[in-house]
Amino acid sequence: MFIFVKKNTVLLFFIFIMLHGIAYAQIAGMDEFMSKKIEFYSQASNEEAVKAVTKELELLEKNKAKYSEELFLTLENNLLLEKINFLESSAGKKKESYLMLNNQALKNNLFMEGKSQKRLSADYMTSAADIMSRMLPFLPPAQMYTKSMDAKNLYTAAIKKDKKSVPALLGLAMWLYFAPPVAGGGYTESYKKFLEAEKYADTNEKRYMVWVLKSQILFAMNKKAGAAEHLQKAHALFPQEQFTKTIGEDNEKGKPFFN
Repeated sequence: MFIFVKKNTVLLFFIFIMLHGIAYAQIAGMDEFMSKKIEFYSQASNEEAVKAVTKELELLEKNKAKYSEELFLTLENNLLLEKINFLESSAGKKKESYLMLNNQALKNNLFMEGKSQKRLSADYMTSAADIMSRMLPFLPPAQMYTKSMDAKNLYTAAIKKDKKSVPALLGLAMWLYFAPPVAGGGYTESYKKFLEAEKYADTNEKRYMVWVLKSQILFAMNKKAGAAEHLQKAHALFPQEQFTKTIGEDNEKGKPFFN
């Protein structure tokens, strides 16, 4: 799932993990990555967040032999997206972001070449779709449409593989949020997917992400009280975080966080 992190987002808490023989503070799988997201959002500045994500990418590369190729790419996709989200809060980083995304997309294309989607995990397909989705603003219109539909197809395949995949449901919900009704998108269809994601969110980290993102579809639907309530619920799960405050400040100015 892709998130655009705004400049001066301040977040405060820190987590270390050591699991299944993988190096200290290294991510072992997607559940650990979801916890790491909270750590990244807990840095004192976007610059510190970039350093934290970069450290995890370096650890991932160092321990590459301990992962399957698919899991390695899944984690690399997700970590790279987090790094780009924070980098793009700094001026002059658009070109750097595009080059990283394009390079990662090429890796994903190479990995998926000749493979049936039935052989790919829901987590991997979601992460590859997120990379595609994140590239869309950099592409010309014709290419944007093609890549957008490729991303949607991957989200749909991931959900078919695992109907309880919260990241895949959120990814598709966000795709529908931005897509026009003529392409099958729109707020109503997006909201339905957020409800599905909420139904299957079985950890606080997943509930946090669902409620943060769902708050903005509610805001877009002019349900401002519901939006504020969901931000409050998300914040209550991790009281140290400040991301919901940033979103709330935008909403108070009449702006959705995602636009």
